[in-house]
Amino acid sequence: MTPKDLLQKLESLGSIESKVLRKIRIQIEDPERTVKNSAVLSYLVRKGQLTEDQARQLMKGEVPVIDEQPTAPAEVVKPRRSNRKTVEDVAEVHPVEDVEMDPVDPMGLGGVDEFSNGGAAQTQRVKPTFIGKKDKRDQWNSRWPYIGFGLLGFLMMVGMFLWFTVSSMQPEAMYNNARDHYDNGSYQAAIKAYDEYIEAAPRHKFIVEAKARRVQSLLRDSYESSQWQETLDRAAAQLPIYAEDEDADMDKIRDDLGVMLPKSLSELTTNMLKNTEVKAMQENLGKANTYRQVLVDDVFY
Repeated sequence: MTPKDLLQKLESLGSIESKVLRKIRIQIEDPERTVKNSAVLSYLVRKGQLTEDQARQLMKGEVPVIDEQPTAPAEVVKPRRSNRKTVEDVAEVHPVEDVEMDPVDPMGLGGVDEFSNGGAAQTQRVKPTFIGKKDKRDQWNSRWPYIGFGLLGFLMMVGMFLWFTVSSMQPEAMYNNARDHYDNGSYQAAIKAYDEYIEAAPRHKFIVEAKARRVQSLLRDSYESSQWQETLDRAAAQLPIYAEDEDADMDKIRDDLGVMLPKSLSELTTNMLKNTEVKAMQENLGKANTYRQVLVDDVFY
């Protein structure tokens, strides 16, 4: 049974005051409010419009018998006042009035649930939450915030100093590591170390030296292994690239090139002459002549 059906039954009884029915109808027709049948009946019992037995019958969907009229609330008789002021005037008894209804729930139905415990309506009471004493002191009227900000600023300055120190020392350590590999004849490790240094610190103070040593490491790696043609091929591929670099300094590697390139060409030519086939000899001599023109006879190298 819906609240509207209950309202129709209540109207058909003819024993409930019209103003009470009007209040109930307003609550039921409010789209933003959900009204329970038990709450409506409990409200009518409190107002003396229904008895508890009649309310139970309506909850079951039955039509109650209206032979028994609900007991009206007892009227409190106001004592007569005398013209003479006495102590009793201070404790003047006021007549019992209807409690002013909450604007959010003017019928007071929000806390009413099903009938239980002898027909008494159960209401839910929300206990106030204790929030404790508020601290009204000015939190900034203390020296601790300023001390904290001062320590934070000091730590930031120390961190920046350490960062700049480490960042300036790291590239130099990388360069020294690559130079150690080169001096020890570990040319492949030197090539890798120089590549990492050049990529990490392209504007460091040793960048010109590093790029020159890298080219020398590439050529020395194959030259020391007697790979003469590989040495000339690497020189033909790497020297033009290095010469176009803005950091190139040919004077740093020219003396070393003056030893490695002629000897590599001489040894390669000697090995080529060991092949007695005419066609192979012609091809090998053509390669040797190309190396001579591009590398050995180039005054730039």
